[in-house]
Amino acid sequence: MNGLGFFVDDRMAIAVLDDRLCLWVGDTEGGVALTNTAAIPFEFAGRAVEGWVCIPEDSLDEASLAGWVARGAANLGLSV
Repeated sequence: MNGLGFFVDDRMAIAVLDDRLCLWVGDTEGGVALTNTAAIPFEFAGRAVEGWVCIPEDSLDEASLAGWVARGAANLGLSV
């Protein structure tokens, strides 16, 4: 797994891992994101990581990328 992560206040907020965008959406938002979007569970060492989702590259265009980044930032109390 190759990637690049971006941190806000010592917390990883968003990462690009191989061919997908992974971001923190929060524990309660995670389930909603998984059922209503192209998001898939973020897995590390074979286990799903609570509150994180990944969006495959082929599901992203410029508008959806901006939306996901804004969503991840909002869950950290930031605006973009």
